[in-house]
Amino acid sequence: MLPALEGTRGCAALVRSTISHCRVAAPVHCGDGVEVLALELQVGGLLLLVYNIYRSQRHQLEAGELLSLASHSSVLVAGDLNAHHPMLQSPSPTNETGRHLAVLLEDIPHVRLLNTGEATHTRGGRLDLTLVPSDLAADAIWEVQPILTSDHFATLTSLPEAPPVPPRPPPRWNIRRADWSRFQASLDEWWADYQPPDDLHQQERDLTAAIHTAATTAIPMCAPSRRHRTDWWYYNDEVREHNHRVNLHWKLYKKRPNPNNLRLLQEVVARARQVSLRAKEDKWLEWCATFSQHTSLGQMWRSVRTASGAAPPHPAAHPHPQQEAERITTIFTSRGSSNQLPLHTRRWR
Repeated sequence: MLPALEGTRGCAALVRSTISHCRVAAPVHCGDGVEVLALELQVGGLLLLVYNIYRSQRHQLEAGELLSLASHSSVLVAGDLNAHHPMLQSPSPTNETGRHLAVLLEDIPHVRLLNTGEATHTRGGRLDLTLVPSDLAADAIWEVQPILTSDHFATLTSLPEAPPVPPRPPPRWNIRRADWSRFQASLDEWWADYQPPDDLHQQERDLTAAIHTAATTAIPMCAPSRRHRTDWWYYNDEVREHNHRVNLHWKLYKKRPNPNNLRLLQEVVARARQVSLRAKEDKWLEWCATFSQHTSLGQMWRSVRTASGAAPPHPAAHPHPQQEAERITTIFTSRGSSNQLPLHTRRWR
């Protein structure tokens, strides 16, 4: 909450307790006297900056720096800006703030206005504006809440939530390419200078660290596998333990294929299936508990596809790849231009 001080009205933001959020201590300056409350929300795989702004008619808005954030981050700017311009779908006479925003919308192509032209004030004004980056605007839904709580109608903005990306598995050591002589030499060097402490647990930790250091030095790492696991969304320690038991009994049966080992393998497999089904059911019920009347249909279908075993999305190399590619291309073009060469070199060309 931004408290009301002398000459201001204050701003407030309510966030559901289940959503990871924090208040931005130093939000972008939007002009002297302009009230700004900024929050950072983590909704699924979407990291969203939300700016709640109120500009009275006595102050001037300066939104250039704020809207420039849309080129490299997900930002939602909303509030009573008291801005009027035909580009903002306002029927009122154009004012200075409206011209300021109209120029910014032309100069910054990554920003889109979500307003549909519907009035947000009881007198027919379009005072409450909502601005988002173009990549979020494609699937965004903007509407006016019909329940009136003041002279302003509340506006509802629905944004596409990026599904959570499962973490990539940690890299493993490539044992086949290990340099065991170097591994042994590293341990010998550590042992020659090691002074064992009196604490047995500390000795264990020191030995573990020495083995890890020697392995890092002498054994190359494998690249993380991109193999899709259909159980990634409910996988836990209990499922891992029972899968490990299945592998042990499968190896035992391959070495000694007799009826007794076959019966043991079948029992372990049946038990592992029961554990996996219970973990899957518990995780699905946990997901269903988060659904409400505000849950979008797209989010529900993503959960259903995940539970059906569909492959999860791979982590993107950059949150905004197209914009980053255009930025790098612009930099490369400007640096590779002939205008960067000295004057005498350009004359020879």
